[in-house]
Amino acid sequence: MNEEPSESPQPPRPSLLRPRFTLGSIILAMVVCSVVGSGIYYAGRAVELGIEFDKMLVVLVVVMPPLLLITIKIAHAVLLWINRDADQR
Repeated sequence: MNEEPSESPQPPRPSLLRPRFTLGSIILAMVVCSVVGSGIYYAGRAVELGIEFDKMLVVLVVVMPPLLLITIKIAHAVLLWINRDADQR
């Protein structure tokens, strides 16, 4: 009469530390890293060519973020438009 309760096999739990990335987040990270890398490159070139670093800093800090945002927003709108057209077919 000493019966042990039978344990049913449990499905394996996914690891909590396993990263889950989407294609969009990978592309966004790539774009941000590319912009930062090109900004550092052009800042170095500006110093080599004798352009004042203050002017280059203004371009990097003031102009680049809105251009990056506009570019990402346009690409997002185009992808949504393409997906909408594909769903209607």
